[in-house]
Amino acid sequence: MHVNPSSQAVGDILREEETRYDDENIIERLPKEGSKFHVAGWVSWYAKCDKSEFYNDEEDEIEQPLMPPKPRRRLKTETEAEYHQRVLDWEAQKPHQVEKRVAGNHITQKYYTERLLLVYIDAVQKLRYTYGGSWYLQEDEDPSHGMRKEGLARQLKELNWIENLKHPVQPPDLNPIEACWNIVKNRLRRRILYGDEDMRAAIQEEWDKVTMQEIRARISNMPGRCERLTKNGGKAIKTALW
Repeated sequence: MHVNPSSQAVGDILREEETRYDDENIIERLPKEGSKFHVAGWVSWYAKCDKSEFYNDEEDEIEQPLMPPKPRRRLKTETEAEYHQRVLDWEAQKPHQVEKRVAGNHITQKYYTERLLLVYIDAVQKLRYTYGGSWYLQEDEDPSHGMRKEGLARQLKELNWIENLKHPVQPPDLNPIEACWNIVKNRLRRRILYGDEDMRAAIQEEWDKVTMQEIRARISNMPGRCERLTKNGGKAIKTALW
């Protein structure tokens, strides 16, 4: 999930009665702007993750730009006072530190493998042990997920018998957890929040409130959504649930 704290709800649109969810009346959201929170989690028919995983924050860092080397004293042509002044001038030119932020939701495969994939593997293994049967990990085809070529992520998945469900690159209309994140986002819009820590706490709080009944209703919606997508040529889908 990607949360933009500055986003606002879309204004009312006039439509003919009972046509709200018709394909031609659906308006796609504009690209996100401003500060975002990147959150990962998982759901299944039986359970959901207890803790939301905030990612990318750990990769932000402070970077000190390079500057010319410290000047050396000219012993034959420069007094101690003159050299001291040159050093002061050199220090005054020192560039300010720059906060280097990771853009968007782009993460490396190494970061994904060490920070997020282990959470998913643990969840799948527990579900196998508790309920038996075959379990698939549903993700989009972001390069960090290792679904396109061999790498750290695919190696760890194969080692733990994790099989991915084949999926489009950007499939928010076909991924039940996106529907669950929409519940959280809609509830966040009704809250007044102050600062990043307040937002993080609110995201976790609203995730805790999402019930298994709400999750199962959205998973049950999947067959109809898949059928509708094949008929409308891949256009955006909107229903009363998501």
